[in-house]
Amino acid sequence: MLTSHISKQYSATNKDRRTLRLFRKLYDAVRSNERFGDSQKVIESFSMNTSPVESKVSSLGEVAGSPSVVWLHFPVVLTVVVLVIYAGVRRFC
Repeated sequence: MLTSHISKQYSATNKDRRTLRLFRKLYDAVRSNERFGDSQKVIESFSMNTSPVESKVSSLGEVAGSPSVVWLHFPVVLTVVVLVIYAGVRRFC
């Protein structure tokens, strides 16, 4: 039961992060008078509709697979895996 509560909380956090990125992109689009869609309309100043910018914002998978994140976390994960394997081999020998 605790695990499902934690996973729901984690999912909400990821959704909130994407929503935050959507609103940042919307703000930038309004600020720069960027045009979206087939009709190339400018987004209204006080619009809270993020649908025009959804295709421009990266998903969580794209962010997690970005080179900066991979190169930062890969050595840490590799070190942990090596230490776990070393501890397991040492325990049985």
